[in-house]
Amino acid sequence: MSKAQGTRFFHHPRAGTLVLDWDTLTSSTVPDQHLVIWTAPPDSASERGLRLLASATARSEAGKTSYSPPHSS
Repeated sequence: MSKAQGTRFFHHPRAGTLVLDWDTLTSSTVPDQHLVIWTAPPDSASERGLRLLASATARSEAGKTSYSPPHSS
């Protein structure tokens, strides 16, 4: 298993600037499959921005009804 890591900056219109650390794990037996984990430092502005986005997504998903395929004519 190999591992890579780094930091990336994002600017989101609602959450502002997010500074996120990333770790990528790559399987030695299936090298085209990767697990990428994004994290924000605890109690940081980036963590608060991610929580804001998560709560907005949760509210949006809660308002949706179950999927109904379009009707054919």
